[in-house]
Amino acid sequence: MWGFLLSRFAVYHWIKTKAIKPEAALKALQLAGERTSPDSWPSFIRRLLWILGCLSLVVALLFFIAYNWQIMGPMFKFALLQGSLLLVLLLYALWSWVLVPRYAFSQQTIELGQTIAQVVLALLVGGLLALYGQVYQTGADPWQLFALWSVLISAMVVTSGQALMWVLWSVLINVAVVLYVDTRPMWLLLMGGTEQAIWLFLMINGLLWLILLWLDGEHPHSLGFFKRLRPTQRWALQLQALVLLLCFTYMGMAAILDGQKYGVVFGLTSALGLAAFYAYYRHIRLDSALLALWAMSLISLTFALVMNIIDGWDSGFNLFLLSMLLIAMTTAAVKWLKAVRTENVRQNVADISHQNQQ
Repeated sequence: MWGFLLSRFAVYHWIKTKAIKPEAALKALQLAGERTSPDSWPSFIRRLLWILGCLSLVVALLFFIAYNWQIMGPMFKFALLQGSLLLVLLLYALWSWVLVPRYAFSQQTIELGQTIAQVVLALLVGGLLALYGQVYQTGADPWQLFALWSVLISAMVVTSGQALMWVLWSVLINVAVVLYVDTRPMWLLLMGGTEQAIWLFLMINGLLWLILLWLDGEHPHSLGFFKRLRPTQRWALQLQALVLLLCFTYMGMAAILDGQKYGVVFGLTSALGLAAFYAYYRHIRLDSALLALWAMSLISLTFALVMNIIDGWDSGFNLFLLSMLLIAMTTAAVKWLKAVRTENVRQNVADISHQNQQ
């Protein structure tokens, strides 16, 4: 009830219109989740220290093997990593099937334990694959390591419901693609060069964005079963959308700076992608942060286009013109974002009033 009534838009509107007294404004923002309370800091610090401590142990194990590489034999190295992997699996099973049902842990504590175990497992799988590749020299292409790593942890990522695991998975996949493109495969050379690899990035990250969107419980087309698999934090979907925005911006820059080679296809794809991005995050699922990044992308493309038209910025007049243009575009973007936020506040207040009347 309070999570709905005290939405952040309504609280800011009520503070501005003096409906909430100034001395109660901080408490209202804390109830809306816009400000942290002093009592939440110890819990946050404990969670942070637990995560950093467990990650430090994993990194220490990997560095221990690397430092003593010449002293330890292959079997001891494998036994050390595999034993650590089995130990983490045992602790995870003990946590999920014994400790959690027996003791009344909070939901945050349960999620913390699951997140730590899953991240440690994912890192140990990567370390085991790297060790296998070094001992048996299974290939000279490092992209295969990251590709196989992402495949092996894919089921754990999809069922984890943790944004951190999704971000780790996305990073591994993109690193694998970058290393694969660096090998200069024949199909890229036939298409005209490694610049065409942006299509591969666009396709893979678009698919990841669609998967996260489909798993999102707020999306109308999400199936009931898959809603249980959605990440509990929304920033995983936001970061994935940011990667898509970077792809569209890169294609727009390539079209502007090398129009004869990429102008039509890259420019059209960038324009359609940016338009679709705006339409979704403005009219379907409002996200002010992503709209601000979209405006920044548009400013960058406009700035590059003007620089390309005036052929550089070495003269004083061109530099003055570009400065004035940047100030004007930034000011317009800020005013537009404030107008969008104000409109959304009014809509939320109207929805809350209608809900209260019912």
